[in-house]
Amino acid sequence: MSNPTYSPLARRAVQLAADVAAGKAIKHNGAVAGDGELALGVTEHAYNNGDNGSVVIAGTVLMKIKQQLAAGTLLKADSIGDAIGGVQSGDFTIGELLGSCGTNDWSEVLINKFQKVD
Repeated sequence: MSNPTYSPLARRAVQLAADVAAGKAIKHNGAVAGDGELALGVTEHAYNNGDNGSVVIAGTVLMKIKQQLAAGTLLKADSIGDAIGGVQSGDFTIGELLGSCGTNDWSEVLINKFQKVD
């Protein structure tokens, strides 16, 4: 996606359990979501451990995508809360990639999913 933008529809404050960068999948307890884990939302900004940070829980947000993917790909968290493809049975999705991207591109993600894949 050449000029990604974002349009968050809903945010929630959460106390972060670690230093986190912008665009990371965060769990309900403030920890970074691991591989395929359920996330509460995605950070809008970088935060320090213990900060009350804003996470987007609905709408679109920018995330760094770790691999080249096509638009429409379902995304999950990797082991450090970044977005990757390769959703498997038992994984929770973060959302859907809205435009094709290259490796390590910041891209727009529709994050209204957070569903377990059967």
